[in-house]
Amino acid sequence: MNQTTFELKRKATHISPCLNIGKSGITDPLVDELRKQLKRNRLVKVKILKTAIDEMDRNDIAKEISMRTGSLLVEVKGNSAVLYLK
Repeated sequence: MNQTTFELKRKATHISPCLNIGKSGITDPLVDELRKQLKRNRLVKVKILKTAIDEMDRNDIAKEISMRTGSLLVEVKGNSAVLYLK
């Protein structure tokens, strides 16, 4: 783990999730809102609800939202994913 990742994980412990991913999954409006949040805050946490996990694995969900938003997936911890926009 490099220093940058460690620092981002440390900072992420103090932020609340800005979005919830539920049974609708990864929709275009969700991706658009997440892009706005990333642009505004650079580091965001997203909560993956159990209803979304029924459709896809939480790690796969986190990887897909990272890819679709052009952000770095910092970590998946529990049902939360932390994303960072460079």
